[in-house]
Amino acid sequence: MWKILALILILFVIYRLPLKGEIPIDMTEKAKEIDRMSKDKLELVKNVYDYVNQSYTSPIRQYLQEPNKIFIKNIKTIWNLRGSYIPSNAQNEMAKQLLLLTGKFNESHFRTEQTFCEISPHSILFVNVDGKEIVLDLWFSDNGGMFNCYTFRPCGVEQIKCLN
Repeated sequence: MWKILALILILFVIYRLPLKGEIPIDMTEKAKEIDRMSKDKLELVKNVYDYVNQSYTSPIRQYLQEPNKIFIKNIKTIWNLRGSYIPSNAQNEMAKQLLLLTGKFNESHFRTEQTFCEISPHSILFVNVDGKEIVLDLWFSDNGGMFNCYTFRPCGVEQIKCLN
């Protein structure tokens, strides 16, 4: 029993590790493009949310079919996987990286909450925009959610909280 618990703990630690590696040039260019088309920081966050949401998929419990993707922590690798499934924490981290690349945000503007949907790990990213907290739940965006809203256990459109 303790071996199973140890394995789960190790997997959880790996899941929570930050992304690393070289930022692809086209990712930097995309961040600048999104920044140029945004009139203010709030619209910038919304546009990055929309871009990441359109770039990756979030089928329910897809990590069971593609567990190898839980271990991908390289930014360039994840960037090149656009159009496919990426776990919620990596999608949120990609949104964070794009916002950091604009130069309008720094690490202190972000806060992550690690929760669960039933037994599945679920990550939620909060962004401070001019003193107001905005929430990004990119997994939920593919499963009935919307910008500035997040889901909580057991996760679904019945369990929704939106920030004003």
